[in-house]
Amino acid sequence: MVPLGYFLIAWLILLGIFAFFVLFTLIQMLRHGLPGMFTYLSTFLFVAVIVLVVLGSGLYFLQVDWNDSVSIIPESLRYLFGGGNVVNDTVVDIPL
Repeated sequence: MVPLGYFLIAWLILLGIFAFFVLFTLIQMLRHGLPGMFTYLSTFLFVAVIVLVVLGSGLYFLQVDWNDSVSIIPESLRYLFGGGNVVNDTVVDIPL
């Protein structure tokens, strides 16, 4: 069983990496883009979509019980990984 909090930490780390690449992209768009209205409009739309997605994800994550756990390997596959044997659709522990 893996606590869901670990997935939140992984998401935050990946969000930080994403923020670095977004900052780099924005600098390139504004520095090397043709000066004009379309450059600023596309930059605004780029940032607006990112903000909407991150805020939407954040609102969803507020509803999650981060103290809960999730099983990475389903019980039905546990016998493949040395944790037991399946007999009549039930998992039976076999001493190793």
